[in-house]
Amino acid sequence: MTHTDETEPTPKASIAERRAAFNSETAAELAQELNLPSRVTGKGFSDRFAFFADDHCLAVVAGPQEEDEVELALAYAVRHAQGRSTVLVLPEAHVNATAQRIPWLRPAARPSLFVHRDGKAVPEPERSQAETVEAVVSRLGNISPETELADAMVPLHLGDTDGVWELVERVTRDPRLDHGHRRGERSWHFAGQRVLSIRKSTEGIVVTPGIHYSGPKAPTPVVLAPGDHLSGEQVGQVVGAIEQAIAERRSGAPPIHRPDEHWLQAIIRRDPSLVGVEQPALREVPAWRPRDTTKEWGRGYIDLLGLDGHGDLRIVETKLADNADDLLVLQGLDYFVWAKAYEQALRERLGAAKNARLELHYVLGASGKTGKVKVSSCTKPLADALDPTVVRWRFQTVHNWFQPPDHVEAVDSKVSAPYEVLSE
Repeated sequence: MTHTDETEPTPKASIAERRAAFNSETAAELAQELNLPSRVTGKGFSDRFAFFADDHCLAVVAGPQEEDEVELALAYAVRHAQGRSTVLVLPEAHVNATAQRIPWLRPAARPSLFVHRDGKAVPEPERSQAETVEAVVSRLGNISPETELADAMVPLHLGDTDGVWELVERVTRDPRLDHGHRRGERSWHFAGQRVLSIRKSTEGIVVTPGIHYSGPKAPTPVVLAPGDHLSGEQVGQVVGAIEQAIAERRSGAPPIHRPDEHWLQAIIRRDPSLVGVEQPALREVPAWRPRDTTKEWGRGYIDLLGLDGHGDLRIVETKLADNADDLLVLQGLDYFVWAKAYEQALRERLGAAKNARLELHYVLGASGKTGKVKVSSCTKPLADALDPTVVRWRFQTVHNWFQPPDHVEAVDSKVSAPYEVLSE
């Protein structure tokens, strides 16, 4: 009888195991190579990265196992700097977003950036602000920002819509619903939740009514082959599903009825004047954001963009206070740099004056439970670190926003002075 010795495959180390090994071994070797201070741990220091510090220098070393979360290293470095010079040592393939953001910080707040590969670290040349703007443009190839923006913002045209004409007219006239049309579909929302979408497919027109859950709770679409029409019965069923979806969104049943960011955005889009933006305002503007991944760039959507009462271009970024997002300031900065690259296209689309300025407007929705506004411990240090000579910014807090979007009378807010972070 022949016995075959089968070796069990070695289980793949978890991210936590790889992180612990990197931070205790590779990071320590890189720190020694760069003559960094001793490692520090404890309360306030995330175990995601390895921190090295003394009275004069703070360094953050990140491993490749963190992938796109490497971008947090800059936020944590600025948060913990407290007047010290800072150093970032990041994996070579995960550095683009950080390199794009550093030039927009005050000179004194900009970390020295190194990249590491195979246990060796080398300096990463600092980009200029102009180079970061050019990086956004150059990724388009031969397409101009004007052409790319115009193409990206044209919503789907259904073509011959006789088959769904009655339905489309009905939802378009419904004052409770807001449109959220994009390139791939035409859709209508209630309180930020999609309750009807219509798109094209190889089979014809696909009509999907109801809350757009994924998985087992996904709504059943109605597929119309070319030349088919929704019958009166089908229109009634679709409208019934929309009404049920609206009731779900209004009701106290989780998970749909909750004070989420989509609800806050719906309130603001219904009345952009709440955040100082005049009509016509651009909503869900498709933009390009840098990523600390091998892909380097990804789509993002600016919540609201338009002219304020002064005639300047206002970029609105909304977050919930309950979120306490460490990257709030940096995400807004990404959109600011994108807007610099697309500035001429945005001026033409909005009819802005040649000397109209760009301004970042961070809008924080107070907690739907407590009414309080709290921000991440990274928010104020990062906002204060932005270069005020080129990046204009303000904060606004919004209270009493968690109510039906067609009843916004009780919404109140407070707008900060320039370069002031509001929190409670």
